[in-house]
Formats: sequence, structure tokens, C-alpha cells
Amino acid sequence: MNKFDAIVLGGGISGLSATLTLARCVLKVLCIDSSEYCNRFAEHSQNFLTHDGESPLSIISNGRKDISKYDTAEIKNGKVKNVTKNVDGTYKILTEANEEYSTSKVIFATGVKDKITECGMENIEKFWGNYVIPCPYCHGYEVKGSKTGFILSEHPSFPYYDFVKILNNWANDLTVITNPKNKTRDFLSPEMVNTLKQKNVKVIDKQVVSFEGENGKLKSVTFEDGSSEDFGVIYYHPQLEVNCASILENLGVEFNPTDKLIKVNQLYQTSVSGIYACGDNITLARTLAGGASQGVMAASMVSKSIFLEKWNS
Repeated sequence: MNKFDAIVLGGGISGLSATLTLARCVLKVLCIDSSEYCNRFAEHSQNFLTHDGESPLSIISNGRKDISKYDTAEIKNGKVKNVTKNVDGTYKILTEANEEYSTSKVIFATGVKDKITECGMENIEKFWGNYVIPCPYCHGYEVKGSKTGFILSEHPSFPYYDFVKILNNWANDLTVITNPKNKTRDFLSPEMVNTLKQKNVKVIDKQVVSFEGENGKLKSVTFEDGSSEDFGVIYYHPQLEVNCASILENLGVEFNPTDKLIKVNQLYQTSVSGIYACGDNITLARTLAGGASQGVMAASMVSKSIFLEKWNS
């Protein structure tokens, strides 16, 4: 069985940043990359200094090149099947190709899945990441001034009303769509709706059933009653699913009760010794810069733990 000082699961921005940091610590590190990046649908990514407008896949490709310069680092394409704890406190990682690896420290940078195909709105995947988007800070500048829709989704803790106030900065013509069948209408009180209308924000109390457009560019949404409305861009927050959730649960890792993401402390440690996490699976504030920073910090905490263990052994 191949042994490593640390193993990083996930080769997106956060995972590669963690891998690079561990390599620069002269530690033997393996990164296992499934290539299922949540931003792989986006043609371009923005608001990441020196990479503004570059495609996410290009950034990842260049990150892999950076890591290839370090002889203690290795990146393998593959998907993790299981992670189990050995009697000596180390961990065994088993891939779907039945490859086995051993380490004392595991960083889960496996991200999340946006459950767009489960939302009940047809064709959303054709526009997701480019014209149906979750974040104005990531993509809002490119669609500023477009006729803009915001579809309420099933996140009870999400600050929908405040998000509308923020979104209004990028939109000259803003419409909130309540999708009432999902019981999301209740997220806006009658007083909030009245205020929105006073601010010239329209409210459509209908259920979206499909998105329409051509060549990947959004043209309109169709409602359950057969009517439609033209939009240049739609903001929407689908339900999320933490990747490798069953593996984490079997290890005993705790999740936050509100957002269902991995619970970590300030050192990026989970509730299980030797298991760390960083990136989209620990925060709803999903940015490339944030993910890169979290990867560096999680790896720094891992390296510190390894160095102190060696010193005291």
C-alpha cells in the first residue's frame, strides 16, 4: 500500500492549493481528483485576481502544471470509493479503481454538487453557470443591465430579501419569481413584497417549469400556466449535496445543522482527528479566491500537525 504524509481528496481550486502548499512543505502528498468540479459548466470565471475572465478548467490545468514541479507531490485521476480508519489511527483510502493508499491526514476538498437536475425546471442545465447563476459577485458584471429574474429556492436560512436588495445593483429591471409550489413564497412577507414593488421590483407569483433559449443563451422562462417571460439572466440557488457525504458520515464527521455542510473549526479540522476539510463543502460563500485561501490554510494546519508529531516522536 502506498503511504503518504497527507492525501487531498479533490483537485479543484481548493484541493490543488492544499496540494501545492503541502508539496512546498517537502511532504509526500497525493491529490486524488475526480474532475467533477461544480464550476465546470461555466465558460468563464471572474473576480479571481490575475485570472479574471479565464475558464475554470484552464485555471485548474495551470494549477496542475505548477504542482508538477514538485517531486514529493502526485496527482491521480480517480474517484474515492471509501475512507476507513485503521487500528493505528491512520487512514486507508480506496478508489473506485481498487487502488489503496495510506496516510495519517486526509483533507476533504471534494466540494458540493448543485442539484440542478432535481429542481423540477427543464433545460436549466443548458444555461447553468452562464445565464442561470447563483452569485452576482462571480458573474454579475457580465450580465449587468440585463432583464434579471431571481427565483426563490428551498433554503429557509437564506437571506432572500437582502439578496434582492444587493442584486438590484446589477439589474435595471429586476423580477422576483416566488415558485409557490415549493412553499418558497413564505420567505417574503406581504410587507416585504410591498416594499419591493415600491422599489420597482416586480414579483411574479408563478411556478417556473422550463428555461428556453438558443446556443446556450437564455431567452425566457415558461410558467406552469403556459405563459412565459423574457429574461437575460436568472439567479437561482439550487439545493446542495456535499460530495462524499456517506464516506464522511461513516467516519463520524459532523455536519452543520443549518446548511448541512461539513463542520470545521478555525484550524479546518473536522470533528474526527486527522480529517480536515476546505472549499465549497464548508461554506456557502463559494469563490475561487476563498477556496484557494482555504486550501492553503487547511494544508498549513495539516503540515503543522505533522511537524509537531515528528518533533515529539
